[in-house]
Amino acid sequence: MTAKLPDVLPQVTKKERHQTTLKLRYNFNYCTFSYSMAFWDWKRWEQEIDWMALHSINLPLAVVGEECIWFNMLKKLGYSKEEINKFISGPAFMAWWEMNNLEGWGGPNPDSCQ
Repeated sequence: MTAKLPDVLPQVTKKERHQTTLKLRYNFNYCTFSYSMAFWDWKRWEQEIDWMALHSINLPLAVVGEECIWFNMLKKLGYSKEEINKFISGPAFMAWWEMNNLEGWGGPNPDSCQ
């Protein structure tokens, strides 16, 4: 995702402008969150944020913290941590879990929600 530019850029020969009438520019999907983003470090996130800014993305999908909401709700309903971990999937499997194709993943899940 790094541009390789020549030392001297070519001269601009004419003005060029691109615009859209769309107010919302969407990016990502649920699978991207599970298969790719679950493993990104901050450096990779910085690249993605820069790319989104360059392309005027103003509506990136942000499926973050859903598992924490589920964990806390199930805990309040009386489920044990072990029972909850058998139901909620891990970060790399969230897309399948959210589509109701999977329960658990062989965990345990991170304790960051508690």
